[in-house]
Amino acid sequence: MQPYCVRVLVTFMMIYTFGLAAAQQKPAPSNPYQQTDQVMAAMPAASGNSVPDIAAYISGHFSKEPEQVRAAFFWVTQNIGYDVANMFAINFYENKDDKLKRVLASRNGICEHFALLFTAICKQLNIAAYTIEGYTKQNGFTDYIPHAWCAAKVDGSWYLFDPTWGSGYLSNKQFVKKRNNDYYQVKPEKLIRSHMPFDYLWQFLNYPVTTAQFYENKTSENQQSSYFSYQDSIRAYDQAGLQQQLQGAIYRIEKNGVRNAMIFDRLHHLKMQLENLRIKEQNEKQQAAVDDINRITDDYNDAIILINEYIDYRNHQFTPSKPDAAVKEMFDTAAGAFTGITERLSKVDDTFSNVASAKASLQKSIRSIQPQLKEQKDWLDEYLSKSKAKRKAMFYERKLSWFGIPLN
Repeated sequence: MQPYCVRVLVTFMMIYTFGLAAAQQKPAPSNPYQQTDQVMAAMPAASGNSVPDIAAYISGHFSKEPEQVRAAFFWVTQNIGYDVANMFAINFYENKDDKLKRVLASRNGICEHFALLFTAICKQLNIAAYTIEGYTKQNGFTDYIPHAWCAAKVDGSWYLFDPTWGSGYLSNKQFVKKRNNDYYQVKPEKLIRSHMPFDYLWQFLNYPVTTAQFYENKTSENQQSSYFSYQDSIRAYDQAGLQQQLQGAIYRIEKNGVRNAMIFDRLHHLKMQLENLRIKEQNEKQQAAVDDINRITDDYNDAIILINEYIDYRNHQFTPSKPDAAVKEMFDTAAGAFTGITERLSKVDDTFSNVASAKASLQKSIRSIQPQLKEQKDWLDEYLSKSKAKRKAMFYERKLSWFGIPLN
């Protein structure tokens, strides 16, 4: 998959020049977030070393979600620069926590770092947020490298944020730092004109825009298409395991249309991730089954020792003497161990050939023991039912070794 991108300034020089001159004649637009921005601009540098530190400063100064989200957006766009030199150097398998630590240490990153950082701060503030991956359209042309932006739920409503485009733009291979509130708290039906998620779940629209419609600039709501409850689907996504999340994403991406290499690469990555997860889960299941068999085998050997100790004690005519209850407990403990082992064996996953073979062998051994255990129990029950004067004779019937084989 290709790396994410920052917004590139691609207007014609003449248009850019005239536009700049016209803009200079207009008064600067008012900033509705000025008070929040000023508080965040005064934030000590020491408070920006980690996501928890940043969130703690924000929550210490703002109590309402709109202010907290704005504070997070301001801090990211104010303090993180775009890493032009490494804009193509992405490791998709790197741990997210490691990425966050590095971008906070270097104060540089590409769009996925901007998005991850904004999302992480929101989550630390207990604000629902997601990092979204997709591609963009600029000046009527669909870009050829992927991009990342964010969603956050503010006072019960979902909005979209692009902290990368909101922090500046590229011009002549240089990053120009200039906050752009056009990419702050944007309604989904507006941002879909320029930002297309790979997975239409993250459009936050009840009538999602297809890949073909995005290319054709047909992004207005089309109620003739199938209704999609994105809110219910997001709740289901949050409750699902990783495997179910991947399966859902793959289905939606394929359904929406695989039109460019970015979508194809993303789809391939998700399928590989799903397959690796399945292999990992299968290996973990097999290892868990092997561990179960090994533990049960150890307990089986311990049970053999217990019953042998009982038989040896019987062969010595229960000498030294113990109370009847202690003798009975000695046998019941050994016999009960085999009962517990049998129950545990029945629950072992035997879909793996090596586990099935070990399980069958152990079950066969336990079945062969059952007649001897019954014989021992019947003898002991009879022994305990007699008076002490009549018990002595029972020891001279025969001596036993394990499995009831007479001793010479």
